[in-house]
Amino acid sequence: MIDGEIRRVVEELENTKLFRPRYVELTSFMPLNDEEVDKLEEWEIDETVTLEERELQIKEFQEQREEFLPIVAVDVSSIRIGETERGIVAAYRAALVVCGEDFKVEKLGPYALHLTEENKLTIYNHFRNLLGLDKVDEDKVPRLSKLVDRIRNAIERMLQNAAAKIIRDGLVLWDGSLIGGTVDTPMQIVIENIAVAHSNGNSVVGVSKRSWLKTTSGKRLIDLLEGVYKPCYIDVHNAIATKQLSRYLGHVYVAKFSPHGFTFRVDVAPKPGLTPVQVLEQLVSNCQMYNGYPEPLRCAHIESYLTANEILALQTYIAQKYNLTVLKPFDVRKHILSPFG
Repeated sequence: MIDGEIRRVVEELENTKLFRPRYVELTSFMPLNDEEVDKLEEWEIDETVTLEERELQIKEFQEQREEFLPIVAVDVSSIRIGETERGIVAAYRAALVVCGEDFKVEKLGPYALHLTEENKLTIYNHFRNLLGLDKVDEDKVPRLSKLVDRIRNAIERMLQNAAAKIIRDGLVLWDGSLIGGTVDTPMQIVIENIAVAHSNGNSVVGVSKRSWLKTTSGKRLIDLLEGVYKPCYIDVHNAIATKQLSRYLGHVYVAKFSPHGFTFRVDVAPKPGLTPVQVLEQLVSNCQMYNGYPEPLRCAHIESYLTANEILALQTYIAQKYNLTVLKPFDVRKHILSPFG
């Protein structure tokens, strides 16, 4: 169903003549996902915590001996693959990874969307409708460069909702925090997705690779467990400014899941009957880690990632299908700033 609804608005390049593909190098394997730039505004919305480092209480996880829990993880990638004389062509791919009795991967896409000033209202409202949100007027539609990530976020939220129904009595893993009311996610969407997970007996865990949360001394939370070589966590939830707590829909921790792994900000929304710490311990006891990062989330990222050769294939497909005149890819920075950028 999600796949069909997305395909209703893909491409639409019939009235387009020119296409300038994004410059891509096959000789260097580099992250092409635009999320690092597009979501910066949302990431920076994190608050500084009123926490003195001397107050930190580092606690070790207690391994739980229980029946194996199913786990599902979701990730979605987006990238601008080129420009036309009318707008932007963006590509999307989504992945859902299920670790239960069997290991399953569901992939959606890749999709190519042509976003223009003429169709952005229709496309934006199409995805708002899929999320159950009211339509907006044109003055409320993000500019095209931001719309690329708004659509990626909408696809991810739809997939999170679907993932919560696939398993029962397990763990639903999100890439990122459980914060509502951000620039691209109304509070009701996150609340609903968590409620759907709970109704199926699942707990939700959001794992963030980065966070702007800091202590009053300026130290980043994800640096607080540097030099600590054991699976452990710090509960920082009650140190967040009270006026902001209503936006945090999960209990916030700093956690290290393996002795020599990295530290992450982790938000936990436990199902009724469990505490957030119990859910963290379920994750540690049931989930394989890669450098301290949950393997299902890592697999979801890999399966949704668009490689350089796939971008080139999509660019060729677009140009040939719509008989577009291809303009030479051009990176002005290489010509005016080389070799310094």
